[in-house]
Order: sequence, then C-alpha cells, then structure tokens
Amino acid sequence: MVHYKYISYDQIKCSDDSKGVGGWWFAEAPRYIFHYANVPYDEILINLKNFTVYDSAWSHEFPILISDGQVLTNSMKISRHLAKQFGLNGKDDWEAAEINQFAEFHRDLFTILGTYMLPKIGLSQEADSFKSVFYENMDKYFPTYIKKLEESESGFLSKSGVSWIDFMVANHMWAVRKVASETMKKKYPTLLSHAERVFALPEIKDFVDKDKKRYNMNEVIPEVFDLQEKREMNGSVVDNKVPEIVLAA
Repeated sequence: MVHYKYISYDQIKCSDDSKGVGGWWFAEAPRYIFHYANVPYDEILINLKNFTVYDSAWSHEFPILISDGQVLTNSMKISRHLAKQFGLNGKDDWEAAEINQFAEFHRDLFTILGTYMLPKIGLSQEADSFKSVFYENMDKYFPTYIKKLEESESGFLSKSGVSWIDFMVANHMWAVRKVASETMKKKYPTLLSHAERVFALPEIKDFVDKDKKRYNMNEVIPEVFDLQEKREMNGSVVDNKVPEIVLAA
C-alpha cells in the first residue's frame, strides 16, 4: 500500500490576525480528495512564518506530496495526480481533458481574485485597491461556472458526476462567500448551491465537521459598499457589464 505524506502551510497560524481563516485556498483540494477516497495520509502543517525550517528548495512550490519517497509539488499537480489515482478525474480521457482545461481557467481566475481575497482573510497585507478587480472579474467569469453546471446536468462540473475540480471550486466559492456574502447570495446562488452539494457529500461532510477550526462554514466578513455600489446591488442601477446569465441565475 502506498504511503502518502502531505506537507502544506497551516493557514490558521500563518499570520497574527488570521484567526478563523481556515482552509480556503488551493492546498485544500488534495485533502478533500484523500478524504473522499478514504485514503489515509500523514499530514504536516508548516507555519508560513517559519516555513524555511523545511527544505527551502520546495518553498515556492508548496504544498508537497511525498508518495513512497517520491516528491511532487504544487496544488494543481498534486490534485491531478491523486484524482487520477482515485477515480476522480472523469469517466474517460476526453472528460479528464475537459476537467483539466477548466481547472486551468479556475486557477488563473482565482489567482486574480486572490489579490483582494487574501488580504481580507488575513493571508497577506491589505490591498483594497484590488476591490474593483475582484468584483469585475466575478461578474465577467462566474457565469462560465454557471453555464458549466447547467450543461453537465449532473449537479457537478462534469457530466459523469463529482470530480476533483468540484472540490477546488466549491472550496473557493465558499471562500468568496466569506468575503462577499451579499453578492454571492443575490447574484450567484447557483454557485453556492454547488458548494453546498459538495460539502454535503458524506465523506466531505465528515471531514469538514471534524475540523471546525479550519472549516468555519458560517463565518463571513461583512461587505462594505459605497452608496453607488449599494444602489447597484439593490437593483436601482443596472450594471450593463453584468452578463444576462448572471441576472437569471
């Protein structure tokens, strides 16, 4: 039997003001995969402030998976590898390619959204100058997720059912809910429903329920809008840049 060791940063302890941050970023997907597949693994959590205590050659590629002595780094690469091993990468090669294609889109988008989200949840310095970038990209690209879910007709992002990208997307959408709860409820309930569906999977629910500190499902950071933004949220002003599919979601 393969022995897995998973090394990642402890988001809860990575900054002085990050209480309740929990597990809401790219490194979480491999954990979901392990637990969904009921595969045991050893976990090592590294405090970001002291990550140099580990091999500095790997520091830029956290997290790290060690499989019987073999080393693999980077959340996306690890997730793809584990998903393929445990049957979470689509029903055939074509669906696997579609999943990987969507994963690349998702990674690129959330790298951009993270410029606003990470300061909000205490993982980097404050950067409210990225607020407009955050909301503009939500309006521009979140309809793509909704369309993908509608086309799959499975309740998940692939026609054959749940796959590893559902874990990553659900985790990240719940992180968006943490910093933009009002917007998500009013504009993107479909994406929240997808996340809830993932978190309701018995293996995932059991995992999340056992670690309330890391996965605080109900915590939100109140959104702060100026007057114009409030009027737009309430429907007094229609933002013509928002695609029709978002308004209908």
